Order: sequence, then structure tokens, then C-alpha cells
Amino acid sequence: MEKRKLKIDRPEISDNDILRYKDFNSVVNKVNATQGFNTIKFLSVSGIITIAAIALTFAFLPETTEDNSQIANNEPQTHIKPPIPELDVPYKTYSIDNSKDTTILTDEGSYIFIPANSFINENGETLENNIVEIKYREFHNPYDLFVSGIPMEYDSAGVDYTFETAGMLDILAFNNSQPLKLKDGKEIKIDMLSDNTDTDFNLYRYDDKEGEWLYKNKSEFKQINENNYLSNTTEPNIENTESKLPIKPILSDKNKYSFKVDVNNNENNFINAKEVLFEIDETQCEFKPEYFTVSWENIDISKIDENNYKLTLSKNGKLVDLVAYPVYDNSDYNNALKKYNKLNEDNKKQKREILSKRKQKTENNKILAAQTTKAFTENGTKEWSYRSISILALGIHNIDRPLPKSVVSISPTFVDEENNIIKTKDIYLVEKDKNRLLHFEGEKTNISVNTATDNVIWALTDDDRVVIADSEDANSINKDDAEKTFNVKTYDYIEGSKKVKDEISGNNTTQNTAKKITTKTFPNPFTSYVNISLSDEKECIVQLLNTQGQMLDNVKFYGKEYKWELSKYNNGAYIIIILIPTESYKKTFRIIKK
Repeated sequence: MEKRKLKIDRPEISDNDILRYKDFNSVVNKVNATQGFNTIKFLSVSGIITIAAIALTFAFLPETTEDNSQIANNEPQTHIKPPIPELDVPYKTYSIDNSKDTTILTDEGSYIFIPANSFINENGETLENNIVEIKYREFHNPYDLFVSGIPMEYDSAGVDYTFETAGMLDILAFNNSQPLKLKDGKEIKIDMLSDNTDTDFNLYRYDDKEGEWLYKNKSEFKQINENNYLSNTTEPNIENTESKLPIKPILSDKNKYSFKVDVNNNENNFINAKEVLFEIDETQCEFKPEYFTVSWENIDISKIDENNYKLTLSKNGKLVDLVAYPVYDNSDYNNALKKYNKLNEDNKKQKREILSKRKQKTENNKILAAQTTKAFTENGTKEWSYRSISILALGIHNIDRPLPKSVVSISPTFVDEENNIIKTKDIYLVEKDKNRLLHFEGEKTNISVNTATDNVIWALTDDDRVVIADSEDANSINKDDAEKTFNVKTYDYIEGSKKVKDEISGNNTTQNTAKKITTKTFPNPFTSYVNISLSDEKECIVQLLNTQGQMLDNVKFYGKEYKWELSKYNNGAYIIIILIPTESYKKTFRIIKK
């Protein structure tokens, strides 16, 4: 009999600022694979008792918080140096309970599954308390790679490559502000949302102490559709969420041989009672009455199937194998049957609840998939996928493929509008048809250029400026050029970095001032539904809080209208917060349910 852990999906409290995560609380059905029995006594009528615990409990994890500042590590990262620290990709913070299986849904749409008791401190000791802060961030485009300062060069057999990424992540954990590490044998599984649908990507981990990337394995590719858009490989199938019932009680047959085995500290799959008998099944084994009179030295018992056990009796080297099944005599049968029926009814109720929640989640996922697909399409994104990885250590992990640098090498010179030569310390290049960043360090350095693609070239100066090469110069390099002069425009760090981001995304034209957004909720008071209305179609997050500020529920949708079913909540006052992340919009409403 296998020992199985069941994980029950129960989405709960959200990130305080924007998004949510879900807690999947573990349920353990404790059943032993092979039972060892310490003492044996053969009697015509007797029994033993153990209970197979069957309980489904749901727990709320602490709500998440968002941390938009760069965390300070105890140990400086000598190889990771963000060129403009103020613009470094920020971490989000999620508080979890280390004693429970946890699934976090990030605001990037990725899933992080963390098994219970995954973390220990840096000395290898268990934690004094179970509250762990997860720091997490993702990188998806060359601009993210630029501001992070994470090296993207990879050496293989003496050949220099640069990574093209399908998504990179950085995950850390802290307890009482002290850094943690993963316990041996534990692994974190992550489904990262990616806008690259190619399948030939590997997984690498960055060793910051050595300043190098280490190959780990391949990443699993999963295409998104409306049935799995928000599905997580770590979620159990509905068939696996059912509690394991004990064996249905059987009334003993006084015409058959039965005996008792005294058991110390063992758990079995039958109802607890004062007497549980093992009745021999003579249709499946040969039983001799003299076996009943022998004082056997030892007995081993193991499961054959859902109802039968294999009993191995031994003495002085002699072995006898028997087949038996648990039964109850008249004094215990009715009580055992009553307990079984109650457990069976509880199990059916739990299954109905799980099925209902799963059905609702499936419907919500289909709606969200359609809405999000529409939003992605309108924003010019063609397809999205999940990249599924398992990590055995915290830190930076990259889903990448190494590409060789271009063979055309030129010596660049940057000149401003008055034809003054500008001295640079770091030069960056992005090939717009590839999701990679090339970094060239030093004042006197050659750069590798692919003349067959559109390029974005910029550099940093010693006096905290960003210079961006004219796009015509960046894209008029000939393969025979040894030198190239680039006319540049000069900006301060912050403005220049924004211009770089626009150049990479192709959004370098003057934008019209955005229309003012208006939102409203109605009716108020309400009885069952609250309607959310926006003046324009937007990707919107709506949160429901109680008057103490505790998160109760949240939804994400794309469009102008949303009908939110809230009939399950008690009458009283509530707070609704409407968030539109792309517009940095937030509006709070007080509503009454009656």
C-alpha cells in the first residue's frame, strides 16, 4: 500500500498591492506500504485496532506583500552589477508557511510550487518559525537584462556565446531577515509564463561566486490553451483528491479460522475497534489446523490488494504464507460499520466540494484565457507558453539557448551632435529579431555586429550619461567595415534608459496623452452581484477586502464590464479596490451587502 500525499487547491489571500497567490494545503492519507508486526498471538477470537486518519483541512497563508526595492544581500554579489541601480528589476515578496505545501501565482502569471519544509538556514538547521519570505523577480526582454546587470555570456569548450533567453528568474528566501537555502532532496517547481514558443531551450543556473552559468537540464515546453491557461502541473487531478477510505467492515464467519495479531505503532487501512480479526481465505491459500497451535516466532504482513493481506509465519527457518482479510465479530461490527459509513459520507461531501471548486476554476480559467489572449493579441504579442522547470537551489535560473557572437567585429566611435568624441565605458547591443543582449566592456573595445538584422546600440559614459546610436548608423554596418562612427543623442541615466526601452520595443514614436480612465461599481447596496464598469477596455484587477483591510477575494479580467458574484459573503460593509497596473491606476470603493 503506497503512502500518498494529496494536495487540495484552495486559492486564498492576495498580494496587498497587486496580485494574488494560492495556497494548496496538503492532506496526508497515512497508510504503510509493508506492515511489520512485533508480537503475535493466535486466538480463535480476538483482534487489534488502528485508525487510518482521513481528514481534509484548509489553512490560510499570510497575505503577500510587494517589495519594489532591491534587497540587500548579506554577501555582496561580485559578478552582478546593475549599471543603473535605481532601475534594477525589483523583487516581489510573498509570505508563506514553510510547514505547508504552497503554490504562489505571481503577477507575471507564473506559478511557483514549494513543497512543505523546503527551507533550512545557512547552517543547515531547521527554522525557529515557519514564516518564510520569498523574494522573486523575472526577466523577459533585453531591457530587463540590461538594467539587471546579470552577465549573459557563456563559455563552452573555450568558445564564447551569448544567451538568448526565453525567460529568466531570480528566487530567494528569508526567515527573520536571514537568507535560507533549499533542504537536500527538496525541489521547487516553476511554471514560468513566456512569450517565446520555441522548444530548443535549456535550463542554466548562475553561480555568482564563480561568475559562471552552469547547465542543468532541458526546460519543458507547454503551449497555453483555454483548458490549461492557469493550470499547474503540481495540482492534483480530481481523481487524486479523493480521500482513501478504510476497508469496508466485514462480519466474521464463525465457521472459518480467524486469529489476532497484536501490533505496536502501526497504521492500517481498517476501522479502529476493540477487536479486529484476520480471517483466513482458504480459497487463496492452504491452511492446516495445526498452524493454529504453533507458537510462531515472527509474522510479516503486507497488502496484496484493497482487501487482502499476505501473512508470512516463521519459526526455526520454516515459512508459511497465508492470505487473510480483516473482519469484525458481532460486538464490534455494527460500531465499525457506523464509523465507515460516516467516513464514506464525509468523503463524498469533500469530493463534491472539490469538484465544485474545480468546475468554477475551470470556467474562470476559460474566461481569463480568452480575455488575456485578446489583450496579448491587441498588444502585438503572438503566442504565450509555459516553461516548466525544477530547481534544487535558490538564486538565478535562465531558460536559454547559447548563440555564437557575430563574426563582424568593428571598432566603434561615438560622436555627439557637435562632432565631439564621447568616451564610453560599457557598450550594449540588441539584435531586434533575437531576445538577447550583448555587452562589451571597456573604453577601447570592439563590438560584434550582425549586419543582417536591425540593431539597437547604446553606451554608458563615466559621467552618468546614456548615449544612443542613431538607428540609421546602427543598421548600415557592412560586413567589411573595421571601424564605424555612430552619431548619438545624449541623455541622463533615467531618461536614456527609457529611450533604450522604447527603441528595443519599437515604441520610439511620440505617444498621445492617455485618456483619463473612469471606473464605477454598482449597485450599492447590493445583494448578490457587484458590477465593475470601466470607461475603456483594460486589463484590470479587482480586490475585495473587509473593513479591517484583510483580503477576501480578487479577480482579473480584460474588458470594460465585469459582473462579480459575491452572494457567499455575509451582510455588511466591504471595500472594493480597482487596479489597472499598466496605467498605475487605483480606485477604492466602499460597498454594502444587505
